Amino acid sequence: MKNIIVLSLAILTVLSSCKTTIIEPSDDLEQHGILGRWKLDSRGYDGIIGGAVLCCDTLEFQPDAQTTDLKGLFRAVGSGYERNGVFELDPLNESIELSYDNEQRSYDILISETTIVLDYVEDSLAITEWWLKQE
Repeated sequence: MKNIIVLSLAILTVLSSCKTTIIEPSDDLEQHGILGRWKLDSRGYDGIIGGAVLCCDTLEFQPDAQTTDLKGLFRAVGSGYERNGVFELDPLNESIELSYDNEQRSYDILISETTIVLDYVEDSLAITEWWLKQE
């Protein structure tokens, strides 16, 4: 009988000391490193990097309300333009699609911890852009 009482007390002590930890779900986009603010560092045309000093072009990627997909919100700001829209990342095909103002644009994308490289074609010209992560 003593053993049952001691065992019962031990079980109650263990159960009452357990804390419930709630783990906030993270967005699936976080694992790909795209979220945050990026600044345009340089741009190349048909393999030739331009020598012009680039100023003020930024891209900002944010998660949307759905945490289990690879879609989010973006904002692009530069000299003479500002675009707000949605994006969808496709890591298998290393591509990203930006949708804004009834337009859709697709880019090849390589993402590292500090750099995003975007490749696309505009007016038959192959363009490569290097974006640096901002703190």
